[in-house]
Amino acid sequence: MPDISKLPELANVFGVTIDEIIGEKSELIDSAANGKIGEYLDSNAVTMKQIEEVAPIFKPEQVDEMAEKMKACSINDVMDILPFVSDEVADMLVEKAAEGSDYAGIEDAAPFVSEKTIDRIAGKMAQQGKSIDGIAPYISDNVISELALTIYKKQGLSGIKDILVYISDSQLDSIAELEYDSHGISGIEDFLPYLSEECLDSIAQKALLRDGIKAIRSIAPFRSDKWLLDYVKNKSSNG
Repeated sequence: MPDISKLPELANVFGVTIDEIIGEKSELIDSAANGKIGEYLDSNAVTMKQIEEVAPIFKPEQVDEMAEKMKACSINDVMDILPFVSDEVADMLVEKAAEGSDYAGIEDAAPFVSEKTIDRIAGKMAQQGKSIDGIAPYISDNVISELALTIYKKQGLSGIKDILVYISDSQLDSIAELEYDSHGISGIEDFLPYLSEECLDSIAQKALLRDGIKAIRSIAPFRSDKWLLDYVKNKSSNG
């Protein structure tokens, strides 16, 4: 695939026009080949379809220049040109597309944009009650842990069940403690395998004091036999 700037030379060598080389008449390609893409864009509107068609043969900076002049499109509309633009322009296109709170296609676009851009979009999605499950692998560790608390407050534990593996241990422990204080042990049973030993101990102690030994039946499988034995011994010695 020769550089597009070589088209005039190739046309001269073979005694043909640029249109004949590419098999169609295109003022856009002709302008780019002759270094006049800026002039063409100043006087002509370029559609996303046109950019998609020429992106594979244009220089990256030329694709950037065309993309920057595009009006806001949906994320799905810009997907096909993301591999051909710079990181900065990819961020700009996706953020602009997401301004209208239409996040369809964000999962497919995530690999092409920066972590900072994904963090900002994920923050908006969480505030609006939208699911961030599909882009969770692309969100920075500290941001997804912060968003987990936001989502929990809006939707409860059900809202974070699909992003558990991305939440920091300390944040997940804090959320579990909040859930236990609000709804008791039954509310966190599905989350017990993900909690730290310290958190499990804390919740178990609260449950024992509040409801007795039966209350920690669901926690018992995640604690050592020694822990339970120590509890029984202490209970016996205290009366």
